[in-house]
Amino acid sequence: DGKDDIVTFTHNTDADVYVALSNGTDGFINGRKWHDFFGTPGETSL
Repeated sequence: DGKDDIVTFTHNTDADVYVALSNGTDGFINGRKWHDFFGTPGETSL
């Protein structure tokens, strides 16, 4: 959709990824878990 979103990697043993989607005007919709095993400790998430 071309909007800026926020992605957070926990980088712990849970290796969760959370995403907060842009609301398109002035903020973000509450983040939710997007993936439950990505970016484990020691990995570089790009």
